[in-house]
Amino acid sequence: MELFTRSWAEAWCDEINRSGSFRELGADWHGSLALVTTAADAADHRSGVFVDLRAGRCEKARPATARDLARAGFVIAATPKTWRDVFAGRADLIFSIVLGRFRLERGSFAELKPHVAAARALLDAAGRVETGYPSARP
Repeated sequence: MELFTRSWAEAWCDEINRSGSFRELGADWHGSLALVTTAADAADHRSGVFVDLRAGRCEKARPATARDLARAGFVIAATPKTWRDVFAGRADLIFSIVLGRFRLERGSFAELKPHVAAARALLDAAGRVETGYPSARP
């Protein structure tokens, strides 16, 4: 499945809901999150995924619209390569934010801090989704 497509979003939501870790760690997370790709150059298409999280569950997930990005509690942007590294467990979310590999386009680090463990569980769930990355194509 191509990164951040409808089928990918639905598979990620299913993985989140199967995750006992997120159910426990995300029990207090009531809000939305969008993950987006940053374009390597102006010709690249920017894509994203929106998830609505409630009490340790994914209520819905879909490709992000402009409206979703405007209302999401957090919007986190990175290159497809960075997403691949994080989903594969080769890079840590917070360390990557500090190093500037991720950009918080909406929300703040202070607001995200109480949800760090839950965010890691979300990314672990994303790592279990079979994913094709745009930059991996010839």
